[in-house]
Amino acid sequence: MRWRDVATEVEGLPGYRAAFERQFPYANVALAVVALTVYVATLARRREFGVLKALGARNRTLYRVVLVQATLSVAVGFAIGLAFTGLLAFAIARTDLNLELAITAASLVKVGLFAAIIAGLAAILPIRQVAGVDPAVVFRRGAPA
Repeated sequence: MRWRDVATEVEGLPGYRAAFERQFPYANVALAVVALTVYVATLARRREFGVLKALGARNRTLYRVVLVQATLSVAVGFAIGLAFTGLLAFAIARTDLNLELAITAASLVKVGLFAAIIAGLAAILPIRQVAGVDPAVVFRRGAPA
C-alpha cells in the first residue's frame, strides 16, 4: 500500500491538500530554525565581515558568503533527514506492517527545491545585517562589531 492510498482512505483527509495543510506549520518551523542558525552564525562573524569590507570586499561577495552558509546548513539538514528517512524505510520493510515508504526522485526534487527556498528566505535577515556593517567600527578599540 502506498502513502497516496493511505491518505485517500483515511477519513477527513481529502488528498494532498490536507497533507499540505498539515505540513505547512512544519515548514514555518524549518524556516525559523534555519534562519536563526544562519543569523547567529552571521552575527558571530560580524567583525570579520567588517574587516572584509574595510579591505575592499563588495557587499555582493559578502551576500554570497551568507547564502552559501544558509545553503550548507539546509543541505546538511536535508542529508540527515534523508538518512533518517532511509533508515525508517528499512525498518518498516522489516516489520509485518503492510506499509511501504516510497522515496522517489520526484519527491527528493520537490523537497530539495523547498529546502533551497527556505535557505534563500533564511538568508534575508543576515544579508541585511552584513549590509549594515560599518568597516570603521571594527578598528575602534573595545567597540562591539
